[in-house]
Amino acid sequence: MADEKDRLGEALQKKKRGDEEKYFAEIERERLANLRAQQDAEARAQRVGACPRCGHTLLVREVKGIAVDECPSGDGVWLDAGELEQLGGSSLEERSSMLKTVLSDLGILGKRR
Repeated sequence: MADEKDRLGEALQKKKRGDEEKYFAEIERERLANLRAQQDAEARAQRVGACPRCGHTLLVREVKGIAVDECPSGDGVWLDAGELEQLGGSSLEERSSMLKTVLSDLGILGKRR
């Protein structure tokens, strides 16, 4: 009878360890998948001329003498450092007005996805 209890206890311990290993292995797999997804997103964003959202090659369009980067799949429009200031004046209202003009010229203003 004592041998039977010992074997049963050992079997329960093995099952418990196996369940714990499965649990932690699954957590580790999820963490690695999340890290890979984050690294892929960061790598896409760092590619020169690539959309930071979808990774497509950005199209460069000139509007009012400024090169505007536009995603061909419609995920956004980007201005490089200092380009917003070049488009408009120094006040927020002037920049906002000029930005509306640029977006309108690109055919983006009023578009809904």
